[in-house]
Amino acid sequence: MKNKIIFGVLFGIILLTFVSADEITLGYKGISINNQITNIPDFPDYVFVTYGNIEGMCGIKKVKETGEIERYYKFCNPSVYAIPKDNFEKFNTDYIIESNKDYRNFTKEQIIEQISLIKGKEVIKNIQTYKQIPISSTIEEINNFYTIDLNQIKTEPDNKETTKNNLVYFYILIPIVALLIIIWIIVRRRK
Repeated sequence: MKNKIIFGVLFGIILLTFVSADEITLGYKGISINNQITNIPDFPDYVFVTYGNIEGMCGIKKVKETGEIERYYKFCNPSVYAIPKDNFEKFNTDYIIESNKDYRNFTKEQIIEQISLIKGKEVIKNIQTYKQIPISSTIEEINNFYTIDLNQIKTEPDNKETTKNNLVYFYILIPIVALLIIIWIIVRRRK
């Protein structure tokens, strides 16, 4: 009995070493990435939705009228689909966009198949919504901008803007200036 308990505890410890889904790598920090479609007004006859690649965790979300793509869980990497407005109501009723229905009742294949049946087109594939960067990095935010075309699938943003915290340089500069003043004082006294 005692051996079984020890074996169970050791086995549990071994399994815990493989659990790292929400773990941030030592020396890194996580930042969110904002994504936006810049030319949504060019497609008044379409509704744009996003759907993540992890079944049961990444639901269907409607892209805002401003073109802003809502954030997802860090491993979702959603794709954007353009759905003709005429076909959107049926899809919205059956597949829960902005409703209380449980999207977990549907498999990823069922949802993607339904999107294609109502003439939905994938326009952006695998959008990154989260990134790990070194703690020493001054990057605070990344903004990706997409200009879409219904005849092609984008995999990279057309424009990328990075917001940095430049205050870090100020904190580095102060000790350097202080050190230079100390060296200057020591040199002057020796003369």
